[in-house]
Amino acid sequence: MKYVGMIEDTVDQEVTIIAKNNKILVFDIDNTLYKETMEIVIRRREAGYALLKDELDMSFKEFFKLSDAYTKEYGTNYKGFITNYKLKPETILKINEVDADLGFTPNEELVELIKSLPFTKVCFTNANIGQTRNTLRRIGLEELMDYIFYVKYEPGKNVLCKPYLKAYEVVDTVINKDKKNKILFFDDNSDNIGTANDFGWDGVGVPSYERICEAIAVHVYKYFDYDIREH
Repeated sequence: MKYVGMIEDTVDQEVTIIAKNNKILVFDIDNTLYKETMEIVIRRREAGYALLKDELDMSFKEFFKLSDAYTKEYGTNYKGFITNYKLKPETILKINEVDADLGFTPNEELVELIKSLPFTKVCFTNANIGQTRNTLRRIGLEELMDYIFYVKYEPGKNVLCKPYLKAYEVVDTVINKDKKNKILFFDDNSDNIGTANDFGWDGVGVPSYERICEAIAVHVYKYFDYDIREH
């Protein structure tokens, strides 16, 4: 697998994907490949608050409320805090690794399904590299992904994330440089799916994590003409 950071209006390294069968599966992570419960959200925000509280000068309750508002407005709460508060450059860099110590139980059905699919597999997330790496390892999917796009934070640079069109353009430049690949994208967020469909990908809304295997099976057949029951 290869981690690729999205920053400003590009990626942090030169990389081009050669797709298997000209078909690519792209997955969001949180609430798509696993269930991000409220307990998990709280633990992660506690970790973020511990990093930022001295510079924000607010209570955790205020931080949590703003995190909800900023996630809705900007795509990620950290983009909101960077935009609206004067954070130290060294603090912004530390956002890249902030995460909580959490335990997950891998969904073995999902792991086996993704392992069996003969397509290039990509993750496209609004999380930082610390959370992204830790989560994929814990749910048993890191080694099954060919490329993993995450949000990278650098002082003075624009934060690039979903649902902004530019984020899709940047990812597409890497995974679909010659515009010959078919992209099937799974996400739980309707705004993210809307941008994907407007951009020309085939976006699939995942109604709940519990139905992700069903959603994959139905839509790889619909869009890729691949019946998992025959393999």
